[in-house]
This record gives sequence, C-alpha cells and structure tokens, in this order.
Amino acid sequence: MEWYSWTQVGADIDGEAADDRFGYAVSIDDAGDRIVVGAINNDGGGSNSGHVRVYDLSRY
Repeated sequence: MEWYSWTQVGADIDGEAADDRFGYAVSIDDAGDRIVVGAINNDGGGSNSGHVRVYDLSRY
C-alpha cells in the first residue's frame, strides 16, 4: 500500500456568505486541474438562487 498526502496550492476557496452552502456540490475533472463548486443558497441572483463557480489550477 502506498500513502499519499495533499498539499494546498494557492489560497483558500471560500463562499461569499456563511449560509451560501458553498461546497454543497463539488466536481473535479479527470486531470485534477479544474473543480466546479456549487452554492445552492447564494443570493446573488435573488433569494437562494444559488450559483456555480469554476476554478482552474494555474501552474507557474
């Protein structure tokens, strides 16, 4: 058995408000360099309208 560990790259990815439920749904692509995160209670487009954000890993 091999053991691996994760190391954070870049800044934290946080929701806009405490009750957004940011992270309710999360998906990572097969390459591991793009994630999609949903916040079902985000109010940006109206009360609890929700939103999705896409994050790409930038390698320097």
